[in-house]
Amino acid sequence: MTPRLWDPGVQNERTALAWARTALGLTVCALLAARLARTHEPRATLAVAFLGTATAGAVLYAASRRYRARAADLRAGRPIVAPAAVLGLTATVHALGLATLALLLL
Repeated sequence: MTPRLWDPGVQNERTALAWARTALGLTVCALLAARLARTHEPRATLAVAFLGTATAGAVLYAASRRYRARAADLRAGRPIVAPAAVLGLTATVHALGLATLALLLL
């Protein structure tokens, strides 16, 4: 019996679920920012809400594409290399989170 080096789909699925949770959290923050638009800086708050929602959609899209690609790589036995897109999305999510926090504290 040959030992299996990986459990098909488990680590890849956990990563996809983590990105889905990130997108959900970003969407909630964007909706909270939209709600604040009534009483605080409307233009800045709505811009953060729009960018947050758009970024959440991009995160979900990238996560689903990455999940399918990595699953194919794992099935084929190819090594997995982290793309720059994941780092870019991570930086964007952090920047929007900081912008939302700044609006909340003002």
